[in-house]
Amino acid sequence: MISLFYDGLAVHKTKEATAYIDNILKWKRILNVGYQSEDNPIEIFFSFVKRKYRAKFLKRSSELYVSGEDSLDISMLVEESFEESK
Repeated sequence: MISLFYDGLAVHKTKEATAYIDNILKWKRILNVGYQSEDNPIEIFFSFVKRKYRAKFLKRSSELYVSGEDSLDISMLVEESFEESK
């Protein structure tokens, strides 16, 4: 038997979803605890990346303001933030 391990999100518990899983797929549903970001290591990493990004964004925005430029490469800032967070 196949089991489906899922969280308690309301959309996962609708009559339609549970009927489909139970009657069509015939999978056993196993309810997990609700999502808790503090228990998910990727959230800690993303938090670190976001801090790096914000610092870079503020620094580059200030530099652009002072220089009169108007081009800010957001993709580059995101990429740099990820690279520095490795």
